[in-house]
Parts: sequence; structure tokens; C-alpha cells
Amino acid sequence: MKKSRLISCLLLVAMLFTLTACTGNSSQPSNVGSASGSGENAAASEKRDDLICGIQKLPSTLDTVKTADIMPPQFQIFDGLVRDYNGEIVSALAESWTFADDAKSITFKLRPDIKFHNGDPITAEDVVFSINRAAVSPFVTIMTSAIDKAEKVDEQTVLVNFKYPYGPGLKCFTTTALYIMNKKAIEADEDGYGKSPIGSGPYVLKEWIPGEKIVMEAFSGYYAGEPAIKKITYIQIPDPSTLLIALEKGEIDIIDSNTPEEARQSLIDNKKLQYAECDSNAFLNIMFNNTKGPFADKRVREAVSYAIDRQELIDGAKNGMASPLEAPLLMSCPEYPTDFKANPYDLEKAKTLLAGAGYPDGFTVKMKTIDSPTYTKPTEIIQAQLKKIGINIEIEIMERGKYMDDVTNKSDFDITFWAIVAKVPDADFCQYSFFHSENLKGKGNYMGINNPELDKLLSEGRACLDLEKRKEIYAKACEIIKEETMLVPLFMAKRTLAANTNLTGLELRPDNLRRYIYADWK
Repeated sequence: MKKSRLISCLLLVAMLFTLTACTGNSSQPSNVGSASGSGENAAASEKRDDLICGIQKLPSTLDTVKTADIMPPQFQIFDGLVRDYNGEIVSALAESWTFADDAKSITFKLRPDIKFHNGDPITAEDVVFSINRAAVSPFVTIMTSAIDKAEKVDEQTVLVNFKYPYGPGLKCFTTTALYIMNKKAIEADEDGYGKSPIGSGPYVLKEWIPGEKIVMEAFSGYYAGEPAIKKITYIQIPDPSTLLIALEKGEIDIIDSNTPEEARQSLIDNKKLQYAECDSNAFLNIMFNNTKGPFADKRVREAVSYAIDRQELIDGAKNGMASPLEAPLLMSCPEYPTDFKANPYDLEKAKTLLAGAGYPDGFTVKMKTIDSPTYTKPTEIIQAQLKKIGINIEIEIMERGKYMDDVTNKSDFDITFWAIVAKVPDADFCQYSFFHSENLKGKGNYMGINNPELDKLLSEGRACLDLEKRKEIYAKACEIIKEETMLVPLFMAKRTLAANTNLTGLELRPDNLRRYIYADWK
């Protein structure tokens, strides 16, 4: 049995720049006003203990298994058995865990004397209930589909069984999908729980005005001690420009959404603010329908791979705020093949491949995309780049719901620009759902990929606990994906942090979800 036991890092002061590849300004602290709008007239001698967060959209529910949209407020109200912190998995409600050698189960040992916000003890029954409830939720399938069932061993111990050997299993428990809920409260009123949850985390919900604000206060009974920030208010401000103005005026203390790329330099230059960025948990690609249309021919897909200038795309569509990507994995994944190289930019080779596929004069094809600059701007640059080899792209701009139904559910597309999002930095989450033939027909493999050799590798990778072996497996998987040009990986976008310079202990995370248990004012 392989055993892990890590002491919770909650009592450590989190540094702002905790992730590699992060950048930020080095401005000296200044006295930015409180969220009441008092600006620079706020008394410098009074240390604040509240926090005002500007966010573009508030959640529709706080019940994390009733939605696929995970947002920062849920991070404050609930807690899980373990937590990801600074790139490592650390203890939370569980004080220790044991991963079986065959990777088919994990045994969690709960902390003693942990409580819900209403004073109820957090029991093994609550944990078993929460895990089994999540395992059957259609909203969090990607995180829980490997779970068979959880069962109580004793009052402090829970055994989680997987349906098959599952190496990334522990990482699933760092996500909101497997946060611990109050069994009694949900059984009494499941529909109402998402609006008035009894949580297990460091903050208690106090007020919620839909579409306007969420207010929460520090939980005095939190096992790791009451947080320094005593009150958090999330204010919904849908427009990114308005959010920026509110931050600059001191009306809010932090933006809990990504900031616009065009505002980057002004944020860096603003001495009243701190700014940082890191690679996100999503990588962007050109995706093909591998089964029908012109891109069913490998040579056509390969021609596209040689016709793309990644840096030009990043500069034009992202104002330089992205990292070129060679392999179809997050670069933060420990399995990422660091010496892997994508096909280089080579227009002549692209034209030769296209002619060999029977398209010496090119062809015209539709490219569906979402009505958002995040997708339309890169799509327009891809359109211009592919025109150089004779592929004439007709862009079809669609509402998000229609796009998702056409592309990811029905595979009704030829070529598109889209992201692969990994809830945790693990190769299994980047590849299995999208490339394994088990997930054809609306289950995630909407590109129509069916490669037995790749299937075998992806199945081996998810069952393996040995990191070095996993690196070998996924390096081979990346080579097959490249050889067949199943997609063209392009870049990893950035996540940003923009906040009052007097705040400390702010997490900068690839998923842009940050906890405020570490935060404080200077």
C-alpha cells in the first residue's frame, strides 16, 4: 500500500506568486480605498478585515453537483477531503489517505471534531453520502465517472472504490465535484440546499441577492482556525471594462474573473494594484472532424498543421498573452513531454500535402465558432493563415448553446477552434475523454477518433500510479496524435490576478478559482 500523509498548509502564509511561469509588477504598497468608495481617504491606520470581490457572473446554485459551472463563491463555503495547494495535494477534511497498490481504491481517515456551519459534526455518513451523490450527478461526470461507490469503514474512515484501476483518482477529490455536503440538510430539502447550503468550508453564506451580490462571513468553527478576512462580498459586474474601473477606483478590492488582454500593461503600470498571470488549465486547438468531410483525409489535416504560425496567432488574437503549445497536453501536467515538437510552420510543405490529397487549388469549408471575441478573433486569424494554402474558411458565428449542441454533441462540423479544459493538471483529463473511442457518440470524443493503439495507451495511462511510466505512456500517445494530426494544439491562454496592492496571500491558479483562507491585509 502506498500511503500519503500531508499536514494542512492552511496556517502557512500563501505567497502571491506561487505558480511557475507567473509574472507581475513590483509596485510598493499604497493605501487604496475600501469598497465603500472612500478611495484614498481610507484611514491607513485601520487594518481591514473585509474583502470586496468583483465578479462577472454569480452562480445559479451553490450546490456543486447541480451545476457544471464552478465559481469562486463555492470555493469558500465548502471543503473537500483533500485540497490542491501550490502544486501539491494536501489534507483538508481528511487528515490522511491510503491509495491501494492496484489503484482501485482510496481509504480516507477523517479529522476528528470537524463541523458543518450549523454545528453538526461532519461524519463518515456525510462523506459517503456526498461522494455517492456526486458519482451519479450528470453535471460532474468527468470528475466522478470512475467512482463505483464510497462506503463507511468506521466513524472516522471512508473507503472509496473505483470501477477500474484509476491513477488520477486522488486528484478528483481536490475538485468542487467532491466537496462534502450535509446529508441531513439535503435529505430534508435538496432543492433548497443550493440556495441556503450548510457548508463545511471557511465561510458561511449570510446573504444572496441573485444577479447582484453574495455575502459570507468567516466560520468561527473552522478546523484550521478562523480566517483573517472576516467578511467577503461578491458583487456581480458583468462588463469587464466596468470591473476594471471599479478596481481602479477602489470600489472593489479584487477582480475574480480574467481581465481583458488589452488592459494588461495598464494594470502592470498601476502602482495601486498588484497584477500577475500564469498559464490556464485550458489549451486551445484546431479540431477536425476525423471521420467525414475534407479533414477525414490525414494529409489535409497535416497540411493545416504546417500552415499555422502559432506566434502570429498569439500576437494577433491574444495580444501576446498565451504560451505556444507543442503537445496536446497542459504544460502543467507532470506527464507533459518537454522535448516534444509540433510540426513547424512550412507553407510549401502544406501546399504539397494538400495537392497530394487532391486539392491542388484548395477548397472552401465552413468553420463554426462561438459569438465571443475569445473564439472569433483566433478563428479570423486561422482563416487568414489557411487562405495562404488555398483553404477558404467561411466563418459561421453561433450562439454558445447551439455551437455546443452541433459540435460537441452531434459532431456536426468540419473544422473548429476550441479548448480542452482539464479540471486538474493530469494527462488523463486532457486526453481520455477526447481521444478514446469509448467516448464516441456524444460522450466527449466529438472529433470521431478511433485508434486502437491510442486507446490502449490511454487505458494504461489512467491505470498507472508510477509517474515515470505515465510519462512514457503519454509521450507515445502524443506522438500518435501528432502522426495522425487528430488535432493541432496551438497555445495555452493566461489566467490573471488583479487586486489592491495591500492584499497578501492571494492564490494565482490555472482554473482562476481562488480561496481566501490565505488572504489578509497589510
